[in-house]
Amino acid sequence: MAKRSSNNKIVRSKLDGLTLHVYKPSRKIEGLLVVLHGNSRNAADYCRSAMALADERALMVIAPHFDARRFPPSSYHRGNLVDRRQHPRPPSEWTTRFVPRIIEWGASRCEFSGIPVYLVGFSAGAQYLSRVAAFERLPGVVSIVIASPSSHVLPLLGLPPQGERVPYGMTGLVDDPETARQMLKAYLRRQITLYIGSEDDDPRDPLLTRNPAALRQGRDRLERAFFTYQTARTNAKRHGWTCNWRLIVEADIGHSPKRLLSPQRFTDVFAVAETADC
Repeated sequence: MAKRSSNNKIVRSKLDGLTLHVYKPSRKIEGLLVVLHGNSRNAADYCRSAMALADERALMVIAPHFDARRFPPSSYHRGNLVDRRQHPRPPSEWTTRFVPRIIEWGASRCEFSGIPVYLVGFSAGAQYLSRVAAFERLPGVVSIVIASPSSHVLPLLGLPPQGERVPYGMTGLVDDPETARQMLKAYLRRQITLYIGSEDDDPRDPLLTRNPAALRQGRDRLERAFFTYQTARTNAKRHGWTCNWRLIVEADIGHSPKRLLSPQRFTDVFAVAETADC
């Protein structure tokens, strides 16, 4: 049974062992917004931060809580795609599979079928969302905002230095080369916004991933955002494919969800084409 939270607006529900923090404006729902928390794992705060946008655009907000015990960085940030030996796990073990189930759960509680879906993740949640965007089918999703992650899934096939293995690239999950090409093509076609503050450039940030694969993307989050975006554009052009990615850099902001995901900026970031399907 859903439980009303202390602010009398957000309710808590359960789905496959996850606690979902849910907000529904009083008007007819016209879209679904899934918000993925950062390393602080404060899902309720992320839900509250999206309420103004939800009221303005008639969005139902769902902020799932991925607890640290069940979902350490390998399972949350990196999607549980590989084991400790970096061997691919079967798809049934990927934690990225939660997002399609969350979307289905939310859509079933809306008043019409085919409702547009928006996904946003910050920091650890953005790392997770990068893996979701690369490897999951996401019917109904019209916009994906990957905000300030420590690492990305590079839209590349092959091994370093030309490419990167999962979970930092797209090599290693499937054996068939044509299937891998089609996955890459679909990833580039998604409506993805890489969103970052201009001052999120501290290479000594204690929460910054510093393994070799992440460092090949850049010294800090800002460099990695630029590198990933340019990689997407260059690779799409080389193959003659569509690339629907964009990069937004907010001036004078560091690694701050309160500032980067303020109601005003939320509204601007989601002013994207709502007709493309992921």
